[in-house]
Amino acid sequence: MRSKSERAELAFPAAPEAFAAYQEAAAGRALSPEERRLVFGWLPMINLSYAEGQTGDKEALRNSLTFLDGLIETGSTPAVVRFLEGMRFWTVYAWKRGHVEGVAAV
Repeated sequence: MRSKSERAELAFPAAPEAFAAYQEAAAGRALSPEERRLVFGWLPMINLSYAEGQTGDKEALRNSLTFLDGLIETGSTPAVVRFLEGMRFWTVYAWKRGHVEGVAAV
């Protein structure tokens, strides 16, 4: 397995299989069918965050984070909370990547 510094940077908007492969490389294991279903279900929100970053839409990012923070606060189990925290990370990361790449394209 390659180290974190050796992994290729994920392209955005991310394709489901590419995103799953990136997650598997980071975890050092295959995702379970349930984990793949969850990741694929949340990926459109992450890709939307990337697109909103390209336009510099900070209000959209704030709304997404408020929504995720509410889910995290009411998370039913530690595993659910960890997953949602991961989705929060990816939402912010995608927005920042979109913002940097959007500015670079101008």
